Amino acid sequence: TLSSQPATGRKIHKNGTVEYFGSDIKIVTQLEKTFNFTKNVSIFQKKYGEVYINGTADYLIKDLIDGHVDFICAWYFLNAVKAARMDFTQPYYFIPLIVNISPGIPYSSIENLFRTFSSALWVALILSTLMITVIVFFINKRTKKTFKFHQILIIILGEGTDCKFWSKSSLRPIIVSFAILCVTLRAAYVSKMFDYFRSGDTKIVRSLKEMQERKLKLFIPEYLTTYVGDFDTIYEKKFIRNLTIEQHDEYLKKIRDRNFQAGIIFPLDDLARKNKNHTYYILPEPLSYIPIVMYFKKNSYLIKPFSDKIQIMLSAGLIDYWIKIEKNCKDIKPQKEAKPMSLEQLSASFYICICGLLLATVCFICELINHKINKN
Repeated sequence: TLSSQPATGRKIHKNGTVEYFGSDIKIVTQLEKTFNFTKNVSIFQKKYGEVYINGTADYLIKDLIDGHVDFICAWYFLNAVKAARMDFTQPYYFIPLIVNISPGIPYSSIENLFRTFSSALWVALILSTLMITVIVFFINKRTKKTFKFHQILIIILGEGTDCKFWSKSSLRPIIVSFAILCVTLRAAYVSKMFDYFRSGDTKIVRSLKEMQERKLKLFIPEYLTTYVGDFDTIYEKKFIRNLTIEQHDEYLKKIRDRNFQAGIIFPLDDLARKNKNHTYYILPEPLSYIPIVMYFKKNSYLIKPFSDKIQIMLSAGLIDYWIKIEKNCKDIKPQKEAKPMSLEQLSASFYICICGLLLATVCFICELINHKINKN
């Protein structure tokens, strides 16, 4: 769960004094001390504003272009359209661009029973059981001696099975090694089931490729298309959908429904500000990083000195430190999806079973030789 404070905020005390806070205010205050100017902060109750392809602008950006303010510092994204109308500093922060996905489809009851082991492990277990059962059955047919595990084989092979053994010693290694295998697999199965209970009961998507394979849709807000690259040439057109700004909140509500099988590309910090009472699921790796800059009027003389100072503060780690504190943003806790046990992880138990078979074979051969010698 993420929460994020605004980059710039204002608090009015009882005595009438105004206190400004936020990571951007700390950066501007440090620039003020360096260049010996007095800041006159104006926190507008307006939207951030945008520059459009036709050259028009609105809200705060229009105030800057018209000369009402000297510069704006409000976590503005750097893009080509804005850069054509305004000057900008060196980026001082990069926002991860992530894919917000739905919680996922829950596993069925049958899948919950079998997903603890990989398919290769299940095949190995079934083959081992069949092989040992057949061996025990045929060895048992060679003698009239009753084996003490007679009842177990009756359960496996059915009533009427003539379970008699050549002798006790030849089958003992097989039974012991197979018992060790079963006990080990049983313990591994139970422990892995607990891992699945802790990790959740939904099928987690890990990549865009997996989203496409599962026929999920990917929604891209129009203002973010320049940051995600040319998806149309990489993925199928039916996989990609565009969102208008007016649809953002609506689809962020839909994405919390596990039946809405889709993903939405969104800046991580913007998602954190909206995430007050809900938990969102995101892909592990960001698609890209959006640069954050300060914007100035075109041909401003402040661009170079401000950029140089920002570079110094970045090198010293000050800006990252301020942002981390002011954002009050908890670390992202990746959801660890329990993975099925593989054949390699439990190979030692099968090696014991194989050794038991080899030892039983040696014992059986020795008993055959001894039987013939005694008979002669």
